[in-house]
Amino acid sequence: MIPLKDNILLHNLLISYKYKDITIEQTIEQLINILNIESKLFTERDFKIYIIPSIIKHYKLNAELWYKKNRKHEIIKYSQMLMYMMDVYKFGGNRSLSAIGRIVRNKDHATVIYAKKTVQGYLDNDVKFKEEFKEFKQYLFKIIIQWT
Repeated sequence: MIPLKDNILLHNLLISYKYKDITIEQTIEQLINILNIESKLFTERDFKIYIIPSIIKHYKLNAELWYKKNRKHEIIKYSQMLMYMMDVYKFGGNRSLSAIGRIVRNKDHATVIYAKKTVQGYLDNDVKFKEEFKEFKQYLFKIIIQWT
């Protein structure tokens, strides 16, 4: 349960974003501070039974393919974005690269390093991807708000 003062801060934050008083980046930064997301540690089980299935359902991905070895672009794209969020934004707690890879798709630390480089490259050079990533971040934080 979120304390009343945090609810009021969240409400004001979302209104500010809705009326374009602040950017999505500022909104996310403040959201992290209000909910103390960086220190909120989701367990591997939380990721497997709630967060990853929510992503699969929201983006209409094939759940069987998520955990199987494959090169389907849509699966790879969202798993890389989740790995990036978990490492760069500390989404779900401060974890090692090996732990992030294992949680997301049972991969090793090298896959997480590659995912981070790939996502950062797209963010630097691809406007369409940047918009998709922005929406993905918003969706993940929506999951957190529903969770807390």
